[in-house]
Amino acid sequence: MICDGYQVYDKLGPEIIVCGCWAHTRRKFTDLIKTLSHEQKKKSKAVEILKIIDDIFLKEAKYREDKLNPVEIFIKRLKEIKPLLSKYEDIIFNSNFGENTALGKAVNYSRNIWDKLIGFMSDGRVEMTNNLAERGIKPFVIGRKNFLFSNIENEAGASVLLHSLVETAKANLINVEEYLKYVIENISDKRQSELNILLPWDENIQKLFSIKN
Repeated sequence: MICDGYQVYDKLGPEIIVCGCWAHTRRKFTDLIKTLSHEQKKKSKAVEILKIIDDIFLKEAKYREDKLNPVEIFIKRLKEIKPLLSKYEDIIFNSNFGENTALGKAVNYSRNIWDKLIGFMSDGRVEMTNNLAERGIKPFVIGRKNFLFSNIENEAGASVLLHSLVETAKANLINVEEYLKYVIENISDKRQSELNILLPWDENIQKLFSIKN
Protein backbone atom coordinates (compact mmCIF):
# COMPACT_ATOMS: atom_id res chain seq x y z
CA MET A 1 0.00 0.00 0.00
CA ILE A 2 1.37 3.40 -1.04
CA CYS A 3 0.41 6.30 1.21
CA ASP A 4 1.59 9.43 2.98
CA GLY A 5 3.22 9.42 6.42
CA TYR A 6 -0.02 9.00 8.39
CA GLN A 7 1.02 6.54 11.12
CA VAL A 8 -2.35 4.78 11.36
CA TYR A 9 -1.46 2.85 8.20
CA ASP A 10 1.31 1.09 10.15
CA LYS A 11 -1.35 -0.65 12.26
CA LEU A 12 -3.11 -2.42 9.40
CA GLY A 13 -1.26 -5.65 10.05
CA PRO A 14 1.99 -7.44 9.20
CA GLU A 15 0.63 -8.73 5.89
CA ILE A 16 0.39 -5.14 4.57
CA ILE A 17 3.62 -3.66 3.18
CA VAL A 18 3.46 0.13 3.45
CA CYS A 19 5.44 2.24 0.98
CA GLY A 20 5.87 6.01 1.11
CA CYS A 21 4.46 8.35 -1.51
CA TRP A 22 7.04 10.51 -3.28
CA ALA A 23 4.38 12.97 -4.48
CA HIS A 24 3.63 13.87 -0.87
CA THR A 25 7.36 14.04 -0.14
CA ARG A 26 8.01 16.31 -3.12
CA ARG A 27 5.17 18.63 -2.12
CA LYS A 28 6.95 19.41 1.17
CA PHE A 29 9.76 21.03 -0.82
CA THR A 30 7.71 22.66 -3.59
CA ASP A 31 5.51 24.37 -0.99
CA LEU A 32 8.64 25.66 0.74
CA ILE A 33 10.28 26.89 -2.46
CA LYS A 34 7.16 28.88 -3.38
CA THR A 35 7.81 31.08 -0.35
CA LEU A 36 11.41 31.92 -1.33
CA SER A 37 12.62 34.95 -3.23
CA HIS A 38 14.64 34.59 -6.42
CA GLU A 39 17.87 35.20 -4.52
CA GLN A 40 16.98 32.76 -1.76
CA LYS A 41 16.28 30.03 -4.31
CA LYS A 42 19.83 30.36 -5.66
CA LYS A 43 21.35 29.12 -2.40
CA SER A 44 18.54 27.04 -0.92
CA LYS A 45 19.24 23.39 -0.21
CA ALA A 46 15.55 22.74 -0.90
CA VAL A 47 16.11 23.48 -4.59
CA GLU A 48 18.98 20.98 -4.71
CA ILE A 49 16.86 18.33 -2.99
CA LEU A 50 13.91 18.97 -5.30
CA LYS A 51 16.19 18.57 -8.33
CA ILE A 52 17.11 15.05 -7.16
CA ILE A 53 13.45 14.12 -6.65
CA ASP A 54 12.52 15.48 -10.09
CA ASP A 55 15.34 13.49 -11.69
CA ILE A 56 13.91 10.33 -10.11
CA PHE A 57 10.43 11.15 -11.41
CA LEU A 58 11.78 11.81 -14.91
CA LYS A 59 13.44 8.40 -15.03
CA GLU A 60 10.26 6.70 -13.78
CA ALA A 61 8.24 8.49 -16.45
CA LYS A 62 10.68 7.25 -19.11
CA TYR A 63 10.20 3.65 -17.94
CA ARG A 64 6.44 4.01 -18.39
CA GLU A 65 6.86 5.75 -21.73
CA ASP A 66 9.07 2.90 -22.93
CA LYS A 67 6.48 0.40 -21.62
CA LEU A 68 9.04 -1.57 -19.64
CA ASN A 69 7.82 -4.63 -17.78
CA PRO A 70 8.24 -4.87 -13.96
CA VAL A 71 11.49 -6.84 -14.18
CA GLU A 72 13.01 -4.31 -16.58
CA ILE A 73 11.86 -1.45 -14.32
CA PHE A 74 13.43 -3.14 -11.30
CA ILE A 75 16.77 -3.49 -13.12
CA LYS A 76 16.66 0.10 -14.41
CA ARG A 77 15.91 1.42 -10.95
CA LEU A 78 18.92 -0.34 -9.46
CA LYS A 79 21.18 1.14 -12.12
CA GLU A 80 19.75 4.65 -12.49
CA ILE A 81 17.62 5.54 -9.47
CA LYS A 82 19.54 3.91 -6.64
CA PRO A 83 22.48 6.37 -7.01
CA LEU A 84 20.02 9.29 -6.85
CA LEU A 85 18.43 7.85 -3.72
CA SER A 86 21.86 7.48 -2.15
CA LYS A 87 22.59 11.13 -2.88
CA TYR A 88 19.21 12.15 -1.43
CA GLU A 89 19.77 10.01 1.66
CA ASP A 90 23.21 11.51 2.25
CA ILE A 91 21.81 15.05 2.15
CA ILE A 92 18.84 14.51 4.45
CA PHE A 93 20.65 12.43 7.06
CA ASN A 94 24.07 14.09 7.10
CA SER A 95 23.11 17.76 7.03
CA ASN A 96 21.82 19.95 9.86
CA PHE A 97 18.79 21.95 8.76
CA GLY A 98 17.39 22.95 12.16
CA GLU A 99 14.44 21.11 13.66
CA ASN A 100 12.05 24.07 13.66
CA THR A 101 12.86 25.53 10.25
CA ALA A 102 10.59 24.97 7.26
CA LEU A 103 13.35 23.05 5.51
CA GLY A 104 14.05 21.02 8.63
CA LYS A 105 10.41 19.97 8.85
CA ALA A 106 10.36 19.00 5.16
CA VAL A 107 13.54 16.95 5.59
CA ASN A 108 12.27 15.29 8.77
CA TYR A 109 9.24 14.04 6.86
CA SER A 110 11.59 12.07 4.61
CA ARG A 111 13.77 10.93 7.50
CA ASN A 112 10.82 9.59 9.45
CA ILE A 113 9.49 7.44 6.61
CA TRP A 114 12.75 6.70 4.77
CA ASP A 115 12.36 2.91 4.86
CA LYS A 116 8.91 3.32 3.31
CA LEU A 117 10.09 5.82 0.69
CA ILE A 118 12.60 3.35 -0.71
CA GLY A 119 10.03 0.53 -0.66
CA PHE A 120 9.24 0.96 -4.36
CA MET A 121 12.78 -0.19 -5.15
CA SER A 122 11.95 -3.74 -4.06
CA ASP A 123 9.49 -4.49 -6.87
CA GLY A 124 9.04 -3.07 -10.37
CA ARG A 125 5.27 -3.29 -10.00
CA VAL A 126 5.22 -0.79 -7.14
CA GLU A 127 4.56 2.84 -8.07
CA MET A 128 6.41 5.78 -6.54
CA THR A 129 3.20 7.58 -5.62
CA ASN A 130 -0.42 6.94 -4.70
CA ASN A 131 -1.61 9.31 -7.43
CA LEU A 132 -3.61 6.57 -9.14
CA ALA A 133 -5.57 5.91 -5.95
CA GLU A 134 -6.13 9.61 -5.30
CA ARG A 135 -7.42 10.13 -8.83
CA GLY A 136 -9.66 7.11 -8.31
CA ILE A 137 -11.42 8.61 -5.28
CA LYS A 138 -11.65 12.13 -6.72
CA PRO A 139 -15.01 11.54 -8.47
CA PHE A 140 -16.45 10.33 -5.17
CA VAL A 141 -15.21 13.47 -3.40
CA ILE A 142 -16.61 15.73 -6.13
CA GLY A 143 -19.97 13.98 -6.05
CA ARG A 144 -20.39 13.75 -2.29
CA LYS A 145 -23.08 16.46 -2.22
CA ASN A 146 -25.18 14.12 -4.34
CA PHE A 147 -24.81 11.43 -1.69
CA LEU A 148 -26.43 13.41 1.08
CA PHE A 149 -29.54 11.29 0.85
CA SER A 150 -27.65 8.02 1.26
CA ASN A 151 -28.78 8.26 4.88
CA ILE A 152 -29.17 4.54 5.41
CA GLU A 153 -26.03 2.53 6.10
CA ASN A 154 -26.82 -0.15 3.52
CA GLU A 155 -27.40 2.48 0.82
CA ALA A 156 -24.11 4.21 1.59
CA GLY A 157 -22.33 0.86 1.62
CA ALA A 158 -23.79 -0.06 -1.76
CA SER A 159 -22.64 3.28 -3.21
CA VAL A 160 -19.12 2.70 -1.94
CA LEU A 161 -18.98 -0.83 -3.35
CA LEU A 162 -20.25 0.24 -6.77
CA HIS A 163 -17.86 3.20 -6.90
CA SER A 164 -14.93 0.99 -5.90
CA LEU A 165 -15.81 -1.53 -8.60
CA VAL A 166 -16.11 1.16 -11.30
CA GLU A 167 -12.81 2.84 -10.41
CA THR A 168 -11.01 -0.50 -10.16
CA ALA A 169 -12.34 -1.39 -13.60
CA LYS A 170 -10.99 1.90 -14.96
CA ALA A 171 -7.61 1.24 -13.35
CA ASN A 172 -7.52 -2.17 -15.04
CA LEU A 173 -8.32 -0.60 -18.42
CA ILE A 174 -11.51 -2.49 -19.10
CA ASN A 175 -14.80 -1.32 -20.63
CA VAL A 176 -16.76 -0.31 -17.52
CA GLU A 177 -20.26 -0.36 -19.03
CA GLU A 178 -19.89 -3.76 -20.68
CA TYR A 179 -18.12 -5.15 -17.62
CA LEU A 180 -20.87 -4.07 -15.19
CA LYS A 181 -23.52 -5.51 -17.50
CA TYR A 182 -21.65 -8.83 -17.48
CA VAL A 183 -21.37 -8.81 -13.67
CA ILE A 184 -25.08 -8.13 -13.19
CA GLU A 185 -26.00 -10.91 -15.61
CA ASN A 186 -23.68 -13.49 -14.06
CA ILE A 187 -23.38 -12.75 -10.35
CA SER A 188 -26.52 -14.66 -9.37
CA ASP A 189 -24.97 -17.89 -10.70
CA LYS A 190 -21.88 -17.60 -8.48
CA ARG A 191 -21.28 -18.78 -4.94
CA GLN A 192 -19.55 -16.44 -2.49
CA SER A 193 -16.26 -18.28 -3.00
CA GLU A 194 -16.50 -17.77 -6.77
CA LEU A 195 -16.99 -13.99 -6.83
CA ASN A 196 -13.28 -13.35 -7.39
CA ILE A 197 -13.64 -14.42 -11.01
CA LEU A 198 -15.93 -11.42 -11.59
CA LEU A 199 -13.41 -8.85 -10.34
CA PRO A 200 -11.70 -6.50 -12.81
CA TRP A 201 -8.24 -8.08 -12.54
CA ASP A 202 -9.43 -11.59 -13.35
CA GLU A 203 -7.67 -12.93 -16.45
CA ASN A 204 -10.90 -13.87 -18.22
CA ILE A 205 -12.47 -10.46 -17.45
CA GLN A 206 -9.36 -8.83 -18.87
CA LYS A 207 -9.68 -10.82 -22.09
CA LEU A 208 -13.38 -10.05 -22.48
CA PHE A 209 -13.39 -6.34 -21.73
CA SER A 210 -9.87 -4.96 -22.13
CA ILE A 211 -9.61 -1.57 -23.87
CA LYS A 212 -5.80 -1.68 -24.05
CA ASN A 213 -4.26 -0.69 -27.35
